[in-house]
Amino acid sequence: MVRCRTGNLQVWGVTCGPIAQEIELGAPDTEWNVRVSSTGRAEVAKAVEEEGVAEGIETYLVQFWPKV
Repeated sequence: MVRCRTGNLQVWGVTCGPIAQEIELGAPDTEWNVRVSSTGRAEVAKAVEEEGVAEGIETYLVQFWPKV
């Protein structure tokens, strides 16, 4: 669950800091359920092992819906 006081969400990457564009969730001061899924994690592990770095392989889907 996420509580968003402003209705806008700022995302931060682990290594790159804040993402420039905020995500507009909607109504301020709302609690949101969150589900996150990803693809490409095995491919990232393989690329890191072989090349030492992995960029642009892993993708995420983040879904928000208001807590009822």
